[in-house]
Amino acid sequence: MLSKKKFFIFFILWGAVIFSSASTLYPSEYFDLSNYKLQYPGPSEQTDLSNFTSQYFYSLKPKTMTFFINASSTGHTVNSDYVRSELRHLSNWYVSESAEIQATLRVDSKLTPSKITVMQIHGETKTLANAPPLLRIAVNNGSLYAFIKSSTSNSNSEKILLENDVNNNQFTCKINIFKDIISIWVNGELCVQKKISYWGYLNYFKVGAYPQAHEGWAKVTVYDLTADVY
Repeated sequence: MLSKKKFFIFFILWGAVIFSSASTLYPSEYFDLSNYKLQYPGPSEQTDLSNFTSQYFYSLKPKTMTFFINASSTGHTVNSDYVRSELRHLSNWYVSESAEIQATLRVDSKLTPSKITVMQIHGETKTLANAPPLLRIAVNNGSLYAFIKSSTSNSNSEKILLENDVNNNQFTCKINIFKDIISIWVNGELCVQKKISYWGYLNYFKVGAYPQAHEGWAKVTVYDLTADVY
């Protein structure tokens, strides 16, 4: 039979376990993640994101989800030198079709160098092999840039400044594809409109924390996310 003291200690520990379990927040509580999978160091993938959380992907407060990455971690994907914690939208599309993604983000970066991709339009061949990204939205040294591939035959990208001083501040980025034209808005302002009929790959959206660095850490907090293919 438990003494009063031992029973009291047991009751406190039991209550702490219950409270810890009850206080766990899952990104899937606040975002529709049914058409996404998570890629994280390993390299690993998580396809069922219902009530899933990890050190790389979690919610610290309601109606948010956070991607965390330590750039010195091991376990990058085959076609990269850098680790990532990213959602991959599962719908594929061509630029002749219509697709759109919008996210409200905050980037906190202590990377060296301070470079992190937060949104992408990534490419895929007809046989589902890896292809280059048509677009990267990146926070480099605190400012927001778009990197758009200039053709399918080389690695050159057009670099476009979208917004200054976004580090540690929320911003909203919307990317729209409609009949071979890409349009990018930041905080409601149209920043880019470009014809991209030269791009023949299949594509899909990505959002998360993908540093172009091997030192330091970064976290990307998402406050709003929608993606559609029409």
